[in-house]
Amino acid sequence: RGKGLEIIISLAEIFPNIGFHLAGGPERELIKAEQKNNIYYYGYLKHKQTGIFRNSCEILIAPYQREVHIASGMQIASFMSPLKIFEYMASQKPILASDISSIRNVLDESNSFLSPPDDILKWKENLQKIVENYEDAKEKANNAYEKFINNYTWKKRAENILKNIEINT
Repeated sequence: RGKGLEIIISLAEIFPNIGFHLAGGPERELIKAEQKNNIYYYGYLKHKQTGIFRNSCEILIAPYQREVHIASGMQIASFMSPLKIFEYMASQKPILASDISSIRNVLDESNSFLSPPDDILKWKENLQKIVENYEDAKEKANNAYEKFINNYTWKKRAENILKNIEINT
């Protein structure tokens, strides 16, 4: 729960001419979503397939809610570090994401389109902006990529950890 499937279903209803492609997630919930003519569900993908899947998309959506639960039921929204966001940044595709603290720690208006998780009108407005001016959206995607390269690659993260260890010893 909390991954925002209901946002995607609502956007699919608002934008019937846009295809929404989903991978992963609990199949019983996604089968309901697939009943829409413009939602396509691929099931779980092997990790090596996810990059190909992401790169085949024109826009990447991360509609996390204020509460995100893992399989055990534990609520993780306040401290999660969604790896999906880093993967989205690396893909150089426009990002439409939830405006929650764990995502805002990485994304902002210069590199993505952020929407309150419970404001479908803002999600609609932001998706419309991306569709109507894809070149500006691609510029934000390039900003996200630059921020990723400069701050969030495994090498950069390791360098930052080592700097902190040196400072504290």
